[in-house]
Amino acid sequence: MLSAPLERQDANLDLREKVANAVEPASWLVSEDGLSPEEMADRRRRRRLRWGVGVLIVLLLGGAWFAARPVSRMARAFQARRLAAQAEVLLPGADWAAAFPLARSAVQLSFAEPAAVRAMAKFQSRAGSPEAIGWWSRYCEMQPDDAAALLSFAHAAIRHGELTVAEAVIQRIPAAERTKAAYSEVLSAQALARGDARGLEDATRQWVARAPGDELAALNLAGIELRSSDEALVAAARARLTALAGKPAFARPALRTLAIDALARRNFSEAARLAGELAGRDPAEFDDILLELDVLSAASDASLVPRLRAAQKTAGDDAGRIVALGSWMFTREHGTDTLRWLKSLPDSLRVRPPVAITVADALLVARDWNALAATTRTQDWRGSDFLRFAYQARAARELGRDDGSKIFWRRSLEVARSVFARATLVKLLASWKWNAELEETLWTVFADSPKERWVLPVLEKFYVSSGNTRGLNRVARERRALGDADPMTLNDLAATSLLLVENLGQAHRLAEDLAKAHPADAMIQSTYAYSLHLLGRSDEALAVLRKLPEAERRRPAVAAYYGICLVANGQPQLAEESFALAEASRLLPEERKAIREARSQAR
Repeated sequence: MLSAPLERQDANLDLREKVANAVEPASWLVSEDGLSPEEMADRRRRRRLRWGVGVLIVLLLGGAWFAARPVSRMARAFQARRLAAQAEVLLPGADWAAAFPLARSAVQLSFAEPAAVRAMAKFQSRAGSPEAIGWWSRYCEMQPDDAAALLSFAHAAIRHGELTVAEAVIQRIPAAERTKAAYSEVLSAQALARGDARGLEDATRQWVARAPGDELAALNLAGIELRSSDEALVAAARARLTALAGKPAFARPALRTLAIDALARRNFSEAARLAGELAGRDPAEFDDILLELDVLSAASDASLVPRLRAAQKTAGDDAGRIVALGSWMFTREHGTDTLRWLKSLPDSLRVRPPVAITVADALLVARDWNALAATTRTQDWRGSDFLRFAYQARAARELGRDDGSKIFWRRSLEVARSVFARATLVKLLASWKWNAELEETLWTVFADSPKERWVLPVLEKFYVSSGNTRGLNRVARERRALGDADPMTLNDLAATSLLLVENLGQAHRLAEDLAKAHPADAMIQSTYAYSLHLLGRSDEALAVLRKLPEAERRRPAVAAYYGICLVANGQPQLAEESFALAEASRLLPEERKAIREARSQAR
């Protein structure tokens, strides 16, 4: 058993001896005996040179080894930029879908390369996919000063109903960009999504003024003018839209606007003609197919069912179209049909976002909690797992598993790391009326990133609707800590502190300083009056409020304090009218308590 290894050892020894005998000793190892001092010095100099060369080689090899990974990363980043540039060239054209493999490969090569992320964001926007929001969010985190990207991010968020995200993004647009037509355009889109008719008209007119030759701006203004009560203005707007419908670049939006106008006027035959023309155009756009379904549904047309089946076939395996049609169906009370259709889709589509999220929404609408729990438990939503855990939390709570619901909820909040993810979670929680979880999510977002200023207005609205004075006080304190010296913020801080009977020294000083600086502001003066009342100077408080115009004293938010001061000055009968005005509106619990105490004192 040992003979073979021993033979190999002997063979190796023979080989070493042969090599040693075949190679002469290096000259620099020869004995230095008998050499002159000059020869010895020359030999030492050459020795140092060889050592220096050897060390240099080692350093170069070591540097090459350490640089290998950065060089590899640089090569991948270069290749990713090249593919991304090719993708962006294709996106504006008719063959835009060919950009996807290029954009996908670019992202796979280097997810940290901004150009690759931007190419994917542009593709998703072009495709009308809600995933565009996440990609633009990623890109804008990498390139926060890219104003064009911020505008694209805002448009994507508006298009898919993420208005909270859109508002936060719009706030980040640099001041220099806010005088340009593109900024007015995004404000117009935001106002339209909000249903803000006045804001929509103002922003669109500003857009037209800043870009007088922009026919898209003119088209949008014409659409707004269709709602005017001025018949001549409406007729001119329709004529302008009809003219634009004859131009290839504007035919679709112009026909779409006219179809929606006809539908609003309940002219179903005209709306069906225009919607049918749109849906039949080549190439077809799925939004136009959905518009035709809208018209047929509003008209209770018998052809709705076959057209719906045709739309399902047209959607095919396109995730964006499936989501759009699925959302259209279950928001129009086709819940059972929606689930049946979605369940018929291949697993490769049905179990991955965004289709998986639409399936979960349909199960939620159908209140099939067991199916929702089972579906979300076995799937992997990757970047949208925060939503999957949220749906699991909802299903667990509805099934009476409160402990499990809390665990899933905690996991959802942990996984939702991006601004987009948490804003989406906020919207979902608000729709579910999960107030405790909503409040916790908002404060978590704010604690992690105080620069996300959109959080505080959302919290303020939440606390006003729930009558949470302590929450409003906290919001005001956080705003002030961030350097917000807006008079209303400071007044909110003073007023809520007085109502809560907390930090009274600061509140009294703040109320007095604001009142001196803003003598005509009724809200600020009412806070100061209440401060004086609490200090036992009710006569001065009443004098402050009587300086206000009567219309201001009748404002519900002011009337409560006016009534309290009237009672304190022995005029309870006059106070009742003010109390009635105040109680007809939304008051904070502490304000209602102050009114009750004033009335009890009057008795």
